[in-house]
Amino acid sequence: VLVCVCASRAVAMVQYVPARLASGEVSPQPDWTECTLILPAVSFGYVAQLASDLLLANVQATRVGFLYSPHILPLAGPSALADNNKLTTNVEVFFDQGRKLVVVQQRSFVRKQGRASFLEGLLQWLTACRFARTVVLTGTDAAQRNDAQLQGSPARFLATPSLQESATAPLLAAGVLPLEARPEAANAPQGIVLAGGGVARSLFLAACEKGLPLAVIAYFCSIGDNTQDARNLVLCLNDWLNIADKQATWRTPASWRFTYGSAVDAASFY
Repeated sequence: VLVCVCASRAVAMVQYVPARLASGEVSPQPDWTECTLILPAVSFGYVAQLASDLLLANVQATRVGFLYSPHILPLAGPSALADNNKLTTNVEVFFDQGRKLVVVQQRSFVRKQGRASFLEGLLQWLTACRFARTVVLTGTDAAQRNDAQLQGSPARFLATPSLQESATAPLLAAGVLPLEARPEAANAPQGIVLAGGGVARSLFLAACEKGLPLAVIAYFCSIGDNTQDARNLVLCLNDWLNIADKQATWRTPASWRFTYGSAVDAASFY
């Protein structure tokens, strides 16, 4: 049973719900003040969700809890990461203590009517956890690029003022370019255009106002098989954060096994 305390009638709330351990005890709230949070935005091509699954398949992260919000569409299904009897839900929180890495995996959309309230609650959670830095991953529509964005890396970044000084040089070295401002774009705050980028832009602008150390890494992509885009995004992230050995081979997540469905029986063609 979830007991939710709402800050207002608008239900501006995101609640962290700890998972139960194998012993049946509730997992204690970890101290994340020195940790990096990886947060995927449900976005174009689902590149961010694919990248999160790839990360989780290659680090020693344990599911420690869930994020609950009445504004996220409910979801439940079999485990997406391994062949076990654990249930996958709409938003799960994983923690790799050795790497000081927290990875959130969000698998369902935020209701349009509740988007503002969800963002407010998410910002409250980020502020309360006091992560050393938050990295928002997102996909954005490659067809909406301007001429300048057709060249170079398909990865772009935004960084809040509190993170910009320490993050800019490593991100450039990782092949991630600053997102070009597009002042000609109508209804684009600060000229930031992330077509299909989900909540990434709104979260970035709100983090700037609140002084949170947050970066957005966006990847230009098209609709289709986006697993390679996810690999490229994770490689950029790894070049910046040194999550894993840069020469290591990244294991394919179990959830990618049936990207094209099950194998076709050759006898069907005779």
